[in-house]
Amino acid sequence: MDLFTQLILLILIGIVGGLIAKKFKMPVAIGYILASAIVSNFSSGLQAQEEGISQLAEIGVTLLLFSIGIEFSLDKLLAVKKFAVLGGIIQIILIVLLGYLILPALGFSTYDSFFIGAVFSFSSTAIVAQILEDRDQLDQFSSQVSIGWLILQDIAVVFMIILLSNFAPIENNESNLFDSLVKSFILIAGSLVIGRQVLPRVLKTIAQIGNKELVTISAFGFSLGFALIAREMGVSSTLGAFLAGLMISESVLNHEIITEINPLQAIFSLIFFTTLGSLLSFSYLISNLGLILLLVIGVMLLKFIIVIVINLALKMHFKSAFEVGLNLSQIGEFAFLISQIASNSKWISEELAATISAVTLISMLITPVLILNSEKIYKFLGNVTRKYNPGIYRRLFTKTESENIDDDVLNDHIIICGYGRVGKYLALALKKLGKKYVVIEMNQIEELESFQKDLPFIVGDSTNMEILKNAGVEKAKVLVITLPKEIDSGEIVRISKALNPQIEIIIRKHHSGDEIDESEIFAVIEPEFEATMKMLEKLLHLMRHRDKSVLNWVRRQKKALQ
Repeated sequence: MDLFTQLILLILIGIVGGLIAKKFKMPVAIGYILASAIVSNFSSGLQAQEEGISQLAEIGVTLLLFSIGIEFSLDKLLAVKKFAVLGGIIQIILIVLLGYLILPALGFSTYDSFFIGAVFSFSSTAIVAQILEDRDQLDQFSSQVSIGWLILQDIAVVFMIILLSNFAPIENNESNLFDSLVKSFILIAGSLVIGRQVLPRVLKTIAQIGNKELVTISAFGFSLGFALIAREMGVSSTLGAFLAGLMISESVLNHEIITEINPLQAIFSLIFFTTLGSLLSFSYLISNLGLILLLVIGVMLLKFIIVIVINLALKMHFKSAFEVGLNLSQIGEFAFLISQIASNSKWISEELAATISAVTLISMLITPVLILNSEKIYKFLGNVTRKYNPGIYRRLFTKTESENIDDDVLNDHIIICGYGRVGKYLALALKKLGKKYVVIEMNQIEELESFQKDLPFIVGDSTNMEILKNAGVEKAKVLVITLPKEIDSGEIVRISKALNPQIEIIIRKHHSGDEIDESEIFAVIEPEFEATMKMLEKLLHLMRHRDKSVLNWVRRQKKALQ
């Protein structure tokens, strides 16, 4: 079977697998992997040219990282740099070190232990980014930290490949290490200069002379060209593609390109995940099931704990640290790619490469289940901890840090849950009006402390009953929930109404769902609908249409459609 036929077959398999996954409310990536794994193990066609399939995987992840790079913002990474950069570096070092020290006990050689620890230190940007995007949680604090952490890992991949190649049990050339590091530095520094100074002007010129199709094609061609340059320099082509996307993100045309590239991103994702699934051998998995499961459980649990401990040490709230730990607990696609490179270069045996691939794919399959059930796992962990160790429960789940809250404030006051873009301006307005209020926030701590010195706030998780009690919910007049996750809003509403049936509640809500009982709420603000009404109001003004009754008519239509 030729490569073109394989590509068509992978796409068809992915479509079927994706539809089945959606039917069971699972991420489509799970369907892609499982469907291609099943077909490849019962069909000789997809197994005939493993080299061709591996090339498809490399192309898929390269183009996928290009699209991720376009949507990535350096400002977002800098906003969470304390966690993503410092935490990411510490986590990689710890996983590599622990792998080097622990794995020899399982019979692995010194280099193999070092290699496994190195590749298992990376998590999956493709899996995590897709799940968080599907759940509309990319703007959440823990998601931003996770994505920043993953991007740091993507950048570190090239340096890890260099280290692994120089310590491989073959002919070593110490000068290669220095040369590769210099080339990587030149590539990254050059991309920053080109992205800031050259590329935006080039794309703008193309847009003025040609049309949007030419802009998209130029951006796409540039990404492949930069990936090729990276590979020729001895650097990962995936890093080159990501840097290309990052450069394009600096252009004013980045939103235009993102819009055009999104359909392609879906195709890249399908090719990548179906390709990975096709390389999972059921026979090898069954014959080595004990070792593979031990590695999967051990590595995922170890990464989960290490990420949480690092974030707690960096003063992150436990709930956010828990979410980041869950997001990063799996093993990433780079473990598969690096093991293929190492196997072809004779750094490791084919058997070890197969083991790494199996462990990687199983961890990827488990991850969506963990992330989709993160709230249930968090509550279960809290209940178990409270039952068996109340002291740890209080320190992790109900720890609060109150600032500028007098006893007279906690009576007939307003509680604002969340100090993001909405909560910040509400707090400013209430302060201007001289009203009593308390802010509950667990992430924007530095901004809370520096933005206004006399801001009354509590650091804690708004979904926890003890935190709400500390904010005086039993005596509060109004509760305003500005949090983006509706499952959190629903929990806060249930607890607050149980403690204070008379409290009035105002929430924001993006989607329809059964997480929130709207009969218990004074007002539900839907940002998208309110934006529609504001635009309509401005449109009526431009049309010099004085009769505003249509605004009330639209609101009635909305209620009738609910």
